[in-house]
Amino acid sequence: MIKAQLIKTLLSIDEEAHLILGDMTPKPSIVLVGGAAFILRDLTMRQVTHDVDVLMVETCI
Repeated sequence: MIKAQLIKTLLSIDEEAHLILGDMTPKPSIVLVGGAAFILRDLTMRQVTHDVDVLMVETCI
């Protein structure tokens, strides 16, 4: 997966979530980990997984 494709996928997920959930206040925070994080930060040129893991966290400790 190339960076442009990943960004397009993440924006599509954001749009779909907005359509389903509407405006949320406060806006939820997300943390990208794994291959997606490496791609977005230009930290790897290696093949990485194409999945997007989602975890809803109420509070961070």
